[in-house]
Amino acid sequence: MNKKQIVKAAAFLIVLLAVWNIATGIFIPKWTTGTSITYLTDEFYQTKKNTVEVGIIGSSQLVNGISCGRLLDEYGISAFSCATGEQPALCGWFYLLELDRLQDIKAVIYDTSMLYEPEEEVRFRKTLDTAPMSINKLRLIAERSKSQDSSSVASYLFPLMKYHTRWSQLTYEDFSYKNGNTEMFWGNVYGGKVNRNASYDKICVDNEMPDPQVKMDENELAAFEKIVSYCEDKDIALVLVKTPKSTWERAKTDGCQELADAYGLPYIDFNRGENLQAIGFDAGNDMWNQDHLNVRGTDKLTDYMGAYLKEHYVLSDFRESPDYDAGKMERFRVERSNKYLQTTIQVEEYLERLRDDRLEILVQKSGDFSDAFSKELQEKVKALGVTVDLSQLNGQYYAAQLRNGAAVFEQIQSDPIEADIDFADGNSGVVKSSTEDPVLMAAVGKKVPFSYHGLNILAYDKETHTVADIATIYVNEEGTLMLDHDVQEVQEQ
Repeated sequence: MNKKQIVKAAAFLIVLLAVWNIATGIFIPKWTTGTSITYLTDEFYQTKKNTVEVGIIGSSQLVNGISCGRLLDEYGISAFSCATGEQPALCGWFYLLELDRLQDIKAVIYDTSMLYEPEEEVRFRKTLDTAPMSINKLRLIAERSKSQDSSSVASYLFPLMKYHTRWSQLTYEDFSYKNGNTEMFWGNVYGGKVNRNASYDKICVDNEMPDPQVKMDENELAAFEKIVSYCEDKDIALVLVKTPKSTWERAKTDGCQELADAYGLPYIDFNRGENLQAIGFDAGNDMWNQDHLNVRGTDKLTDYMGAYLKEHYVLSDFRESPDYDAGKMERFRVERSNKYLQTTIQVEEYLERLRDDRLEILVQKSGDFSDAFSKELQEKVKALGVTVDLSQLNGQYYAAQLRNGAAVFEQIQSDPIEADIDFADGNSGVVKSSTEDPVLMAAVGKKVPFSYHGLNILAYDKETHTVADIATIYVNEEGTLMLDHDVQEVQEQ
């Protein structure tokens, strides 16, 4: 083969590899909701080297359970969460290796949830399909391939071999997903919903009788031992935690405590009454669903862990570092503020939180609520820019656009209202007052159908150019004034 032929062959291989790489990125499944591991991978490998001192690994309970943004903002602790949904301990071991390879890790927090769960191939694929090639990924593939239920080594190395038949299932997201990450910060996603039915008694395991049949999975335990051994060899502090989880059990708490004692590790279980009380846990306000915290619960647990880390380990204050990203922190604070808005269930608090100059508010009346609207609440809506007396709106239609404490548009009449409006950032929307079902608004090209009739509210964030929240103040069957964030599926306009 002459020089010209060698050049042609090399060029062909380069093009082939480039096409293969692009096709792989398109065809592999995208995990962009929930724990958003697809976005986690992008953010983690874009993080500057040696700027993280605390690593977080484990299941989705820590994606939502400890906020690295708040650790940095309030305590100066630079942390990154590599926790993922249903993360096997072996994948946690892989992320530990990557954290240590790329960062200056002094402590690791590990959630113990998955120690009691059997291994499943799909849980490994979330990590293996999204992580870029590295020596540590090859080590993970080698370890995983020892299991009888694993896929072929070739499919781990070249995921396109497994997913090339997805061509008929491809959607717009497979090509555009990289533009959709607006909620993840340092590997965390704040929960923006409230499980009002969450029960303290189901979360606190203190009064349960332990089930002797509950045992840890042997494969998970073996992988956990690899985590412990690596931390010991590298002089990395390892802290075990369990976040509040209504499907947790006393036997699991006891088993994790015994495991921690055997290795001389700290174990903080927030399913124990003492720790729940220490963080001021409120089951009806702090849970996203039965097993995950929302922003309010996350901040409470994060504050506990931030104080714990500062007390027990020597960590730098990265707020004073030249690598501190003030712009990212400000975006995080905005996201956190919006999540608090989304998890507010008291009408009074909600109206107070709407008083934010970032927000423009669309208001429309779609059902009567006037009899339950007190003078105190009337004053709060006036502070938002409403000029009419909402307690006198029975039989009338009402719609408004509010900005910086003033009404940009406001109309009250006996016939239904529909008006096109423009937000301060140039985006547009539609506000309407009617009794149709579903009740509709529109913003930034999306139709927003409300599930309840009453005073429908859409809060638009002028800085992020997104809808910050959607809610309805209404009167239930018992005559009580309620606030609900439930909406039907948002549609393209």
